[in-house]
Parts: sequence; C-alpha cells; structure tokens
Amino acid sequence: MRKIQTNIIRIISIIIIIFISYLISQGIKSTKAINAVLEKGFEVIKKYTTLEEIDIGEYKKITIMKIFPFYTKSYKIENVGYLAILSCNFGFLQVFSFHLSPYIKDFPILIIDYMHIFGFRNVLYEAYNTIINKDNNILKNFVNEFEKIKINYSDINDWELSPQWVDKRMIINMRKKGNDSQDSKFISIFSDIIEIYINNINKIPKLVSDSKNKKAQIIKEFAEQLVKNGGMAGKIFKSKMKEEDVIKLFVDIFFGFKFK
Repeated sequence: MRKIQTNIIRIISIIIIIFISYLISQGIKSTKAINAVLEKGFEVIKKYTTLEEIDIGEYKKITIMKIFPFYTKSYKIENVGYLAILSCNFGFLQVFSFHLSPYIKDFPILIIDYMHIFGFRNVLYEAYNTIINKDNNILKNFVNEFEKIKINYSDINDWELSPQWVDKRMIINMRKKGNDSQDSKFISIFSDIIEIYINNINKIPKLVSDSKNKKAQIIKEFAEQLVKNGGMAGKIFKSKMKEEDVIKLFVDIFFGFKFK
C-alpha cells in the first residue's frame, strides 16, 4: 500500500513539474515575442522621427491588490505626439498596450493591444476618431492602406468581440487571434501598421494655437470616456482606485495630456 502511495505521489510530482516547466517555457516564449514586437515597432518609428523617454515617476509601476504590478513607459515622439506602453507579466498571462496620441498632428489615436495567454494570442489594432478635420485625404490614404493590411493577413482568424460603446469612435480596426506559431506574423502586422501610421502622419502639417488646444481637449475627452464607460484596463484600476484618480492616470499618463 505504501509503495502505491509513494508511486502516486511521484506521478503527481512529475505532473506538477511538467506543468510548471510548461508555464515557464510559455512565459519565456511570450516575453521574447513581445520584446520582438516592440523592438520592431521602435525600429520603424525611428526611420521617420525620434523618441525621447519621459520620466513619469511613481506611475512607472502601479500595483493592484499588492500582487499585480502594471508597468508603464512613456515617450515623446518628435513631430507626432505622445506614446505610452502599458504592460503586465504574470508568466502564463502577458499583456502590453501601445497608446499613440498625436497631439502635434491631426490624426487618430492608435491603440494596439497584445494578450498572450499560454500559447494563445489575442490582438487588437484600433484607430480612434480624435480628429478635427474629417475631410482629410491623408487619413483616407491611411485607412485604405490599413484595409490592404487586413487583406494581407486574412489567413489569421478574426477575433469576434461583442459590441462596445467605443466602437462608434473607431475609424478602422483589425482584431485577430492565433497561437505562438504565428508570432512572426503578429510582429509583421505590428510593424506594418506602425509604418503606415507614421509615414502618413509625417505628411500632415503641425497643428498651431487654437487647433492644437482643441486637439488636446478631444484626446482628453476620449481618455475620460474610456474610464467612465468602462474598458478592461479602466475596470481593473477602478476596482482599487477612485474613479477620479483613474481618470487622472489615463488622461495624464496613458494618453499624455500632461506632456502634450
């Protein structure tokens, strides 16, 4: 009987070790894939302009419930605006969110979210209406090029989501789901979208005086609505912070109103 019990314990121990090893290997693979995505994105941006990291102090790391750390890096993008990269890494679950807010040019906000859960990938590529001049030929060109990217990667499954309030602010989007065998394609999609975004925004003149202030207020209003109407990130932070504090976090840090 003891021998049987000992064998059972050994089997359970082996299963646990195998599972932990699997989690670790998946975490390492996810980290490499996410780093490759961001590295490629920065490489594309630097072809057209320069980035300068901003010191955001205490907001670099925000811990929810004392055990869930969320990290933020922020950058000024010359002749474009502001970039915030939010991330969390719990091993089997890794997320990063790329927020590009164009305070200097009249162009949409670009938000790209990557979620790695074990070996699965869920990705959102979304451009939101924060523009002043809707009759914008360069914006139309960006949308047309975005549509071509969607066709180029039509072999990756679409990620169907239920309708949300923010959909009415969306100019164009692509939502994909897959697995780690498609990481090279997800890297390519990211770089392709950053390429057409930065290339097109470079062709637009800078905003001045009243137009620049109006643009900043539109972005501020969008960030406030994200918190009030409830996105996933907003809900997470509101679970442990006052709504007014979350609004300040989103407006000033995630969408860079403080650094406009």
